[in-house]
Order: sequence, then structure tokens, then C-alpha cells
Amino acid sequence: DRFSPDLVDAFHSSFDPILTRGAGAIGVFDDEVGIVDEFDRMLQDLQHSRRPWRVAHGGFQFVDNADLDVFRAHQAAIMALRQKEDTAAADERRHVDAMPSD
Repeated sequence: DRFSPDLVDAFHSSFDPILTRGAGAIGVFDDEVGIVDEFDRMLQDLQHSRRPWRVAHGGFQFVDNADLDVFRAHQAAIMALRQKEDTAAADERRHVDAMPSD
């Protein structure tokens, strides 16, 4: 099944703030894979939701609160992974900055 362009646009706009904050460090690929995996699980849950939902006004509207809760849990998991990635990137930058230069 293919998703409608409105759905894809709403999906991207809801996560643009998360995805566009560059980490800028080495060693964060595991978190990136985790983010992609979480997006995949979220899309699977959207495809198999209990009740209908729709894209309107640049966002998602759910009929069933349980579906909304699942969607929000995925968003929270993605944001937590992104925070972990940002922390790792900051740690890496501090480590590199502390290294003596030749």
C-alpha cells in the first residue's frame, strides 16, 4: 500500500524539528537505526489502527484515543533516541576538543 501525499507531508512536518537538528558527531549510527526502526513501527501501527484516522490541517487526527496514545508513544521514543544521539554527539565533540593538537 502507498500512503497519500497529504499523509507523507503531515508525517514529515510533525518530525522535521526532530530530524533537522544535526548531531554532527561520529558514533551515533545505532541511534539513527533505532529512529528509522521506530518510524517503521509507527507506520505499521498506523496501517493497522483500531479505528479510522486522517490527515488534516498538517497533522494527524485520531478517532480512537488508544491509537493516538500509540502514535504519541512512537513520537516520544523517537524524541528520546534523538536526545540520546545529541548527547552522544556533544560528548564526542568535547572529547575531540580536549585532544591535544599537534
